[in-house]
Amino acid sequence: KYPAGQLPPRLMKRLNGLMWVGLALALVGSIVALMQQTMVFFNASPQQVISGGLWQVVRIGSRFGDVWNARLVLLGLVAGIHAATLYYSSRSPRAVRPLWAAQTPLLALVVGASSINSHAAGSLIWPWVAVFVHWLHTLSVAFWVGGAAALALVLAVALRPYEGPARADALAAVMRRFSRLMVGAVALVITSGIYNALNWFFTPADLATNYGTSMGLKLLMVLILLAIGGLHHLALHPERLAALQAGP
Repeated sequence: KYPAGQLPPRLMKRLNGLMWVGLALALVGSIVALMQQTMVFFNASPQQVISGGLWQVVRIGSRFGDVWNARLVLLGLVAGIHAATLYYSSRSPRAVRPLWAAQTPLLALVVGASSINSHAAGSLIWPWVAVFVHWLHTLSVAFWVGGAAALALVLAVALRPYEGPARADALAAVMRRFSRLMVGAVALVITSGIYNALNWFFTPADLATNYGTSMGLKLLMVLILLAIGGLHHLALHPERLAALQAGP
């Protein structure tokens, strides 16, 4: 019924908007990262970095710059492919879904590029394994948090034609499918996070460092998200909520 993306036009319009906003934010984030790296490298102010062209030195003369350039190329490819989905939406609508799918591995590589310049690259134990696990960790967080944000922004448009019980049934079907995907993502986040932490925490005293404090705050946020996920699970399974309320 809807060959262009296999979704109604109202949904494709919302998804296209989210995609362009995401690409714009990725570009802005990359520029800010380059500026920050240059400021640290030269101990310079933002004005000095821009007026003196110092950012170009980092961009073409460092490993950070090499990875940054590759990341921008990948973002450019994704933007080009996404523009092609809009071009072919009326000319060859069945090409839209494959083109959307082709963006997924490219965006996974964009996320992986940030892992190459992360703290994982400095691991004293199998640094390339640490980089790979960090990539899985970041990718899982992207699916978890990014998926939840995208779903929240799309659901209102998706459910617009439904009312009453039909709306509740449609929402439940979507959330059950999303929950199954997120269980895998959360499992990867936790296991890869434990591995990443073990690369840096060797004694209890290490927990007292700034990195240890950051890790503690991160764990607190994850626990809050897991608690929200638990409430979501009970909302999808009211019989289990009733059993809990009834007690042993």
